[in-house]
Amino acid sequence: MSTINEKALMIDNQNFSKKLTMYFRKIGLEMEEYVLLDACIKFQHQNPDQNFISKITGFEKKKIERIILNLVNYGLITQLQDGTIDFTELHKKLNQIEFKLLPLKNKIMVSKSSHQHGDEAHMGMVELVAPSKKNGIYVKNFSSSREGHIWRLDDMKQLAKEILEFTALYTQEQIDQYNKDVDRYNKDVERQNEIEREINAKKAKEREEELRKRDAPKSGCILLCRSSSSGLYNLKFSISVSIDHRVSQIKEEYGDELEIIHTLETYDTYKLLNKFIKKQFSNRSTEGGWYELSEEDVEFFKNEKYPPQAMEWLNGKSEE
Repeated sequence: MSTINEKALMIDNQNFSKKLTMYFRKIGLEMEEYVLLDACIKFQHQNPDQNFISKITGFEKKKIERIILNLVNYGLITQLQDGTIDFTELHKKLNQIEFKLLPLKNKIMVSKSSHQHGDEAHMGMVELVAPSKKNGIYVKNFSSSREGHIWRLDDMKQLAKEILEFTALYTQEQIDQYNKDVDRYNKDVERQNEIEREINAKKAKEREEELRKRDAPKSGCILLCRSSSSGLYNLKFSISVSIDHRVSQIKEEYGDELEIIHTLETYDTYKLLNKFIKKQFSNRSTEGGWYELSEEDVEFFKNEKYPPQAMEWLNGKSEE
């Protein structure tokens, strides 16, 4: 035995040792097995080896190995290939015994707390069953996915006693008032849920409208320009001003440096520019958004005889 598995380090050692001391007889452990386990648990932060455990317990190494083998065979611990000890099953077993010995009220509270952390159902979620051929009613655990277990007899007897104590403390009028308050609360919750649903539906409709507007065609213009100094071509566009206004803007900004070769008046500017023209000339692109176009490329742009989808983006309708 070289070290303790890292899973064991996540367990509260003091509480674990306390549970082992209280319940080791109930899981069938002998005193020597308890002594060994308790030593391992209490000193697991020191990664005890057999020499350390032998010193603490007074057991010889062969005895330690024999006890560990027995505990593995009981299914209470797991010894991994590297010799480390995993106490997960032992911890689970002690918790089960501790839970079994709790008063019914405490069992329900503990079970409900576990349910909030991901368990499928808690002990308070039950089904009352009336056997068709026998007298009486029994309680079994509720489960939406599998058949529930019938409660232990001790728990059902305790439940019957608790119910009688409850009925002695409250009148039917008090119970009726409580139920009215619950109905009122549920209506308020449902009203609030309905308001939230309406708000969410409105937001969803607004998002849908925003997407529709964003994807809606935006008319404008695309201009093919050429640099007089480099001979490279550039694409300019606008969806907010006319072609003449955009031409004036370009001349004012670039002067004679940029010559306007051809202009397109577009129905769906973004799609024609990004999904067709830029892709058409992608193998001609250079740095800075410039294109090294051939005479055939320029003529293709100027002739405005594009594939049907591109013609729809240009004119608003496909031309076969």
